[in-house]
Amino acid sequence: MLSGFIVLNKRRGISSQKALSEVKYHLKRKGLCVEKIGHMGTLDPDADGVLVIALGRATRLFDYHLTEKKSYYSEFLFGIKTDTLDATGKILELSNKIVTRNEIIQVLPSFTRSYNQIPPDFSAKSINGVKAYKLARDSVKFELNSKTITVYSFDLLDKVFDTKNIYAFEIVCSPGTYVRSLARDMGEALNTFAITRCITRLASGRFKLVDSITIDEFVNSPDPLEHIITLDKYVQSAFETFKITQDSEKKILNGSPARFSVLPDSNCFALYNNQQLIGLAMKDLNNYVKITTWLI
Repeated sequence: MLSGFIVLNKRRGISSQKALSEVKYHLKRKGLCVEKIGHMGTLDPDADGVLVIALGRATRLFDYHLTEKKSYYSEFLFGIKTDTLDATGKILELSNKIVTRNEIIQVLPSFTRSYNQIPPDFSAKSINGVKAYKLARDSVKFELNSKTITVYSFDLLDKVFDTKNIYAFEIVCSPGTYVRSLARDMGEALNTFAITRCITRLASGRFKLVDSITIDEFVNSPDPLEHIITLDKYVQSAFETFKITQDSEKKILNGSPARFSVLPDSNCFALYNNQQLIGLAMKDLNNYVKITTWLI
């Protein structure tokens, strides 16, 4: 069974689910059998950049990827408020205030922290099983719960625009952070409004934009397997590795804990039997090891 990751450079104008469906269709058309497929974190339809597609057994690593940081490039347009918090939405209010670089620099430290962020109404959040953006389109009133997010860095870039009130940022944040909400919140902090003019995801965990491929490039590739990061390659880059001994092989493969005298420093690590990747394992305080995620 084909397992691994495709680092997709999603184009603007399509949902993450649509991008996933296109990849799935072309894999099937090229005769590549994939038992399971899924993306590792939604990217806004109007955003482009890294969308990680997991294939086969790689989908079992979804929970591990949830903890990985994301990084973005975004341009904020100040003085405007839309219902979607980006340039595609309906204009709700305007402000004549011209924001300066110094004003932005003054408020940036207040965003480099953990705080409770309210997602945009036009988002994939579910309200009683219905996507928030569907309710928003139908003008249904609802409230979204805030979520604790962390912004690790929020850098104002030197890029200069011909039009005033547009500034570029590079942001590193926790999963679940909405860049559109960051723009809204910064606008409020500066006593004005702000929306995102564009959003590009530069990285999702270890997966970088420079290593990505567009759907068209994938479709036209003579060998699509060249663009699939194998499960083994990813695991060795993301986790410490440990080879089980012959006398512990039976216990481990039967799913029972086995004790070792020397183990990796990390609590979670990749377990190998000879050269074969078995899965991810955890150790307890007594150095007993047990598989937590099977990858065979």
